[in-house]
Amino acid sequence: REHQALEDAVEEWLGYPRALCFGSGYLANLAVIQSLLGRDDICVADKLNHASLIDAVELAGCEHKRYPHADFEGALRQLRSRPDALAMIATDGVFSMDGDMAPLKMLALLARAENATLYVDDAHGAGVIGPNGRGSAAYCGLGPREVALNLVTLGKAFGGYGAVLAGSTELIEGVLQNARAYRY
Repeated sequence: REHQALEDAVEEWLGYPRALCFGSGYLANLAVIQSLLGRDDICVADKLNHASLIDAVELAGCEHKRYPHADFEGALRQLRSRPDALAMIATDGVFSMDGDMAPLKMLALLARAENATLYVDDAHGAGVIGPNGRGSAAYCGLGPREVALNLVTLGKAFGGYGAVLAGSTELIEGVLQNARAYRY
């Protein structure tokens, strides 16, 4: 019951239709990438993403295309290198080493134009920036239509343990049904 209450609270707080609790942000990243991308797919990722996102992409077996830090034009080049592949853009919202932010508005436009899923790991933005601490996407004026998947970790600003993934009902159901990092 407590997990459901937390998921409901995050849904309401971030404005997403569905949320899913995880034991950690690392497990959530593994779950998202592994369950939504396969060998024929591509994950376009910022070169300075957190190690958990890097591990997730490598373990999923999809093609890992990294772009120079915060370079949305580099992300576009990487996406266009595989125009027919199922694609995800994965980025930290706020980068932990320097505290700078991903160019989320531009990445959201890019994701829409190139039919890619935008996934933001907001471990260092949620609870810190944006209206009511809703994180980097909200800080940039973006919501569920632009950021398909938004990860809030509970071990930073919230002083707890775990993570909550917010997204569309369809995407969250895909993670729920297919992610070994969630099920086991």
